[in-house]
Amino acid sequence: MKLALEWIADGQVDPQDNALLVLNPPSGLTEGAYIVVLRPAFASDGHVLTEHRVFFVGESVDGVEVGESSTQAPPFEVLWRVILLSSSTLLFGMTVLYSRVLLPSWGNARYRMGKLPPRVMNRLTLWAGVALIGILLGNLLSLIQYAMALFDVGAFAVVGNNLWQTARIGSRFGGVWTFRMVLWGLIALIWCLTLYWRTDKPRTVLPFWHAMTWAYA
Repeated sequence: MKLALEWIADGQVDPQDNALLVLNPPSGLTEGAYIVVLRPAFASDGHVLTEHRVFFVGESVDGVEVGESSTQAPPFEVLWRVILLSSSTLLFGMTVLYSRVLLPSWGNARYRMGKLPPRVMNRLTLWAGVALIGILLGNLLSLIQYAMALFDVGAFAVVGNNLWQTARIGSRFGGVWTFRMVLWGLIALIWCLTLYWRTDKPRTVLPFWHAMTWAYA
């Protein structure tokens, strides 16, 4: 049995109740089966659920098949989560290692740059930079994958049609994502300043590293 599929209406969040999704189909629907595709998304982390509902106008009929509902994370989502979480954990580990372990144990005022030997500070700075690159990559992939799941299209369509921008501006996750990116940008700026001033103003490295820890928290 073949079904002729036609998009007839878009749903939205109820203005009076943020936990309720509403759909207002046009009046005068012909008799037959209608499929509702739900893609609720978590504002905190961008995970999108895919669910299907069927309703009938007139008598119900057998043989109407819809896609399977899914709560599982697709491989692309797993990829960006691994990149983002491992990179952010690495960055936090570097800042805590510096301020809570190395500085109390090896800190010496004769080392003007961060009160630690230059080879140690250079290694910490390098790994913090690697972590920041991973964080940026993970966040960009998260927004692309979120738009892919939300609009049910591929990555090339998301980038080519600027759907990632629509998802960033027009969704709660996009607002949370933008706020997080501002904070990550602040941490990246502090990290860049540690590089820029470590020769001319080496004493600024110590407060900058403390600032990165607090900004991350």
